[in-house]
Amino acid sequence: MEQEGSKSGSMEYTETIMMGSHVQKELINFVRSSQRFRSMRMGDKKVKSTLDPKKPTSRLQQLASLSTCPGARLRLRWGWNWVLRVLGVDWLFILTLGVVVACLSYFMDYCIFRLQQANLMMYDQLREYPVLQYIVWVVYPLALITFSIGFSHLVGPSAVGSGIPEMKTILRGVNLRDYLSFRTLVSKVIGLIFSVGSGLPIGKEGPFIHIASLVAANFSRMVTGFNALNKNNEVYLDILSAACAIGVACHFAAPIGGLLFSIEVTATHFAVRNYWRGFFGAVVGTTTFLVIGMWDANTRSLTALFVTDFPIDLPYDPIELLFFALLGVGAGLIGAAFTWLHRLVVTSLRRKRVHQLLSHSRFIYPTLVVVIIGTLTFPPWLGKYMAADLSGKQQVNQLFSNFAWSTGVHTLEQQEVIKHWTAGDGSVFLVLTCYFLSKFIFTPFSIAMPVAYGIFVPTLQIGAGYGRLVGEALNLWLPTGLDGIPIFPGAYSMAAAAAVTGSVTHTVSTAVIMFELSGQLQHAIPILVCTLLSNVVSQMIQPSLFDSIIQMKNLPFLPDITAAKTRFFELMAEDILETKFKMISHSSTYKEAYRTIKDLPPNDVVPVVESEESLVLIGCVRVGVLRHKINQHIGKRKQQEFCDSGKNWEELKMRTVGYLGPGSIRSENPSRPLSIVSLNDKESTLPKIPKAKVSKVKPIQNNFSGTLTLLASPETTIQQNEGKKWRSELAKSTKSLTRPMTEKVSTCVT
Repeated sequence: MEQEGSKSGSMEYTETIMMGSHVQKELINFVRSSQRFRSMRMGDKKVKSTLDPKKPTSRLQQLASLSTCPGARLRLRWGWNWVLRVLGVDWLFILTLGVVVACLSYFMDYCIFRLQQANLMMYDQLREYPVLQYIVWVVYPLALITFSIGFSHLVGPSAVGSGIPEMKTILRGVNLRDYLSFRTLVSKVIGLIFSVGSGLPIGKEGPFIHIASLVAANFSRMVTGFNALNKNNEVYLDILSAACAIGVACHFAAPIGGLLFSIEVTATHFAVRNYWRGFFGAVVGTTTFLVIGMWDANTRSLTALFVTDFPIDLPYDPIELLFFALLGVGAGLIGAAFTWLHRLVVTSLRRKRVHQLLSHSRFIYPTLVVVIIGTLTFPPWLGKYMAADLSGKQQVNQLFSNFAWSTGVHTLEQQEVIKHWTAGDGSVFLVLTCYFLSKFIFTPFSIAMPVAYGIFVPTLQIGAGYGRLVGEALNLWLPTGLDGIPIFPGAYSMAAAAAVTGSVTHTVSTAVIMFELSGQLQHAIPILVCTLLSNVVSQMIQPSLFDSIIQMKNLPFLPDITAAKTRFFELMAEDILETKFKMISHSSTYKEAYRTIKDLPPNDVVPVVESEESLVLIGCVRVGVLRHKINQHIGKRKQQEFCDSGKNWEELKMRTVGYLGPGSIRSENPSRPLSIVSLNDKESTLPKIPKAKVSKVKPIQNNFSGTLTLLASPETTIQQNEGKKWRSELAKSTKSLTRPMTEKVSTCVT
């Protein structure tokens, strides 16, 4: 063995097992032999044991010595592989992800709470100086918003926005560049802390779903043991779907509602095999989040975020279900109006005059919004009618309280709550109305800023204010209740909060989240009825806010077919496709081609057909490139050349466009007409064509810089005499080539 070792050492190679199946004993023998060879090459120095009495016995020193001990490294590697083999890569990854995301969520909540409290503390300490109070009230959130915008723009521009529309697109199979990168993760976390900490009506839920997905994506890339999850695209998308559930659960401490909400807002279809991943991760994340909160608050048990204490016996009268149903109809109208107002604000900012005014700096619009909102919500002025001296969580907690504000005798603690909602000697109804309107109007303008934002908490506040207003009105109308059962305005506030949020997002799981947030199920049926009716009303009027954002951002979007209208299932492609469009053929003259593209923008694409009679699509050409090539052939210089040679340049205009393209187009099998052209573009977004013979055409001096590859296939043949069929297929191909999102479509001209 020593001779073999010396021989291998002289030849400077190490024996390894490259392939094949081996039993555990063979692998152990190989590891031991490799250790002996390694020690012999180091000068016959034996590997010392970690239990050597000469070594320090402290725990830190022993751990530090592991990096220099090959045996310890092997044992650590074996232990890690054993953990992966016993627990499974999926289980261990979800477990780690749930703990990390929960810690990150609590850290962000703590930072946001400190930033919001700092603003209120500075305001309280300057009570004797109203001017300084106003300056601090306006400048402090402006500084935070400005920093959030600048940091997001410099570090990761993809961090701007909610995150749910983009994650919905990614889970459909579309790859958005740099949207799940590490730079975006840093930008999203820091930008969200400062934007929400400013105190504007901006939430955290949507961006945190994106953050959880970012953590999952970067974990699968950076951690060696989890690299296998990143290699399989199907498993990778399942992991991202589970990360979305963990993000919602860690934000609201609601594992069941978080999983259901993530399925509703991000998945067009959901694989049942992925259910356990999402639920397990949501439970782990929620438990970790609540345990950290329990340790930080020095409490003895895990509690809900918005604890309510409605009576268990007879919480509501059955007749009140009618009131809750009407409340749900109103919530649906409010949700649809909110989506419409947000789209109106965004489209108005994109108008030419407004865009030119605000395009000088990205800070102009945020500055205007922050200054106007800060001025209107300043507590000594109009802010006292909006409960502006309370934080967002305090407002929701007090709106969910189970005692009536407008009637009855109140304790000192209850009077302390009511004074924030009466504006001194004002009316409760006036303050609740102003609070509801201010949140409804300010939120669309706030989330139109280029920052990371969420809409769950702002819409929750809108619904809570609306429900409290209705509950107080019913309590004033029926002070003794129905059949001796009092009316609790807080229950109406909870139901409306879930209903308005559900109508904006088109989800029903907001009702389940509300149960977990409050910690009570006494009003489960009224809240579900209210949420269901609000969804029915809002879906009849407007799309969800996330689908609206997808459409405004021109992300790949496939609208759902309304199941109630069965006539949609009887429509054919020819009924909705356009059949009248501009095109050119090889027989078109320069003059005809120029007239065709005269009024078209340079970035548009014009289909090229074989002839106007057959209408067989052979490719497409960009207007700008075709216009340039035509000018080269019949421009002023070409006209001068023809005049100098004694020819009539008018004849030049009558030449066909075929001079610009291939002189002849033919297939190896003339009996099969040519159907679609592939133009040497590996990233073409054209639909896949069945296997067919390929025939390459020799390029002639023309404007087609690439070689045309023509595909012939009987399945995709466009017959000349099939009436509407070939028109619909041609229009379908043309429409797919001219869609604004298909920037990578193969073109005849490069």
